[in-house]
Amino acid sequence: SGRNRIPMEELESLCSNLGWNSVGSYLQTGNVVFTASKPASALELELEQVIESNFGFSIPVIVRSAPDFKACVAESPLSDLAASDPSRVLLYLAKSDILEDVLHNLETRSAAGERLFVRKGALWIHFPSGIGKSKLTPSVIDKAVGSTTTGRNWNTLSKIREMLG
Repeated sequence: SGRNRIPMEELESLCSNLGWNSVGSYLQTGNVVFTASKPASALELELEQVIESNFGFSIPVIVRSAPDFKACVAESPLSDLAASDPSRVLLYLAKSDILEDVLHNLETRSAAGERLFVRKGALWIHFPSGIGKSKLTPSVIDKAVGSTTTGRNWNTLSKIREMLG
């Protein structure tokens, strides 16, 4: 959205300065691939703190291991649509566990034919009319999920998966 924007080169540098290895990013997506030996929760906290101290704003960070990320993408319930409509198939990863009634809560708000699924602790949504025409805004999704989420379309997921090897 342009708010709280961090140049990816600077984000990569921050990650390297934290002692993380093999740091790489994809475009200006906010996605960073790296190797580190700490638990995901510790890595999230470290990066959140360094971003706040270096840029003066607080943003949530969501970290997934390469095996978890790959398994999540591999088990997409929307992979059939990904080939024909990759920019409208999105994976939402949540900072905390997804609430059990997330699908019900989102289905009551959807009005543009969205298809919704939860797999491997992640939310998948197909926006057949595009995200801009959906009532499932980021704040609606976060509220229904019960925590902060970050969404990426299939094109971005494919590139991240490629970066992970």
